[in-house]
Amino acid sequence: MSNTNNIVKGKQYEWLVSKIFHDNFTSVEITVLPDIRINGKNTKNRQIDILVNNNRIKTIIECKNHIRPLDVEI
Repeated sequence: MSNTNNIVKGKQYEWLVSKIFHDNFTSVEITVLPDIRINGKNTKNRQIDILVNNNRIKTIIECKNHIRPLDVEI
């Protein structure tokens, strides 16, 4: 499978997961934000697949649709 094909499938998977969270959890107090950037450890800018924010708690969702482990530090 080509790398480009994997990227397209990964973006489709991210979209599906963000839609599920949006449809089930979005309210006045909760927002679901797909594909955003936040400052991470050592002010490193990180891409986040989905951020669920309820003004008190931020939940970061990293979508994984492949076998190799992810390198995620926040």
